Amino acid sequence: MGALKAIGVVGLIVALATPAAGQDPLATAKDLYASASYEEALSTLARLSEGASPDVARQIEQYRAFSLYALGRTTEAEQVAEALIRRNPQARLPPGETSPRIESMFASVRKRVLPALIRDEYRTARAAIDRGDLKAAEPNLALVSQVLAELRASGTLDESLSDLSLLVDGFLGLSRASAAQQTAPAVEPAGATRPAAPMARTPTASSGAGTATTVYSGAGDGRLTPPVVINQSSPAVPRAVAEVMKRSARKSLVVELLIDERGDVEEASITEAVLPVYDLLVLRSARQWKYRPALFDGTPVTYRKSVTITFQE
Repeated sequence: MGALKAIGVVGLIVALATPAAGQDPLATAKDLYASASYEEALSTLARLSEGASPDVARQIEQYRAFSLYALGRTTEAEQVAEALIRRNPQARLPPGETSPRIESMFASVRKRVLPALIRDEYRTARAAIDRGDLKAAEPNLALVSQVLAELRASGTLDESLSDLSLLVDGFLGLSRASAAQQTAPAVEPAGATRPAAPMARTPTASSGAGTATTVYSGAGDGRLTPPVVINQSSPAVPRAVAEVMKRSARKSLVVELLIDERGDVEEASITEAVLPVYDLLVLRSARQWKYRPALFDGTPVTYRKSVTITFQE
């Protein structure tokens, strides 16, 4: 009878230690972690990574970090935590499943990683902005704005990131305003030769198939009359951008225009920059400016003109 009782106890222990048939492998790994079987939890998690959905993959990596930390492999745990935070800075640890020590470790890693992550995301956004693609930059800008807001709310916003916060908000405002304007795109008139999308590049001095266009510049004389301004209004500056501009050493930029025979701005480029957001605002505004065209011997001609725009506080 004693032997039978012993066999029963052993059987019960084996049953408790063995996952039930059909049990979710991730749930098994979590149970192993909860029972302090950290090495077994790591082995189980290692077999789950391939083909996992993003949500499951995130949980796998979280429990990898938990198990490594519990085993005293702190450096490895922090590396996993850093990768998780970089992949999704807004993800949070599952409530009720972590100890205060693990929460503290993740918080420490977040504090260290987020400033670098913010700058990386902003650099990616700036690359898209420099290509003139505000729409592509918006997801990165939105993420940076959200993370900066989190740091500001927690009182951990690095002073060096304060101006970046203003710039990001300014770019976001510019991007969203641009998207709103594009909801009802203007239709080009038949026969129009102007490009469908504005280009910020060095103007060329030719137009048409093999037909050279003379580009005039400089002061007027007896034969040349420079363009006359009809509309050359400075752009409205978002408050966030204005705050940064007030602290900027430079207050003026120079934009070079190529004004065609109709008095329209064919091309615009910044030759002396001030601040990326303000530069973009000026470029967008400049392409809408209107002039009475330059005249040479009374005939409308293409003209290259430089305009200095000064930021008004």
